[in-house]
Amino acid sequence: MCDYCGCRSNPEIASLSDDHIRFLELVEALEQAVDGRDADAGRALMRQLHDELHVHDGREERGIFVQLRAIVPDGGYVDVFAREHEELHRLLEQAQGDGWREAARRATEMLRDHILREESDLFPAAYQMLSPAQWGAVARALLDSDG
Repeated sequence: MCDYCGCRSNPEIASLSDDHIRFLELVEALEQAVDGRDADAGRALMRQLHDELHVHDGREERGIFVQLRAIVPDGGYVDVFAREHEELHRLLEQAQGDGWREAARRATEMLRDHILREESDLFPAAYQMLSPAQWGAVARALLDSDG
């Protein structure tokens, strides 16, 4: 994770970044399952990633995404990240059947890229652009999601 702008000093970003670290650990385990052709472990890891990402994505979408859309004239920037959330969930839901390894490969590649862009672009942009009041709204959204 990058620290060039100090955005991880923000507690909401730090919390979401901690999730990213956890997801990258799960991605490594999933890649090992794919390489070892361990379907049971791979499918279990895909379900776990799907479930944990669902909570995380909801936190981002109800927090940072809402606040960025309020100030970014073209919502397309944020919409790219939201669409990727949907695509990741679609891939992770493909844990059943013979195509699990290909779905896992695509999901792990996409998730690594997605996390990198959130950490190096989305979070620093939000850190610089959102007002203190908006960060308060993000914090409330994250708390509501955790409760």
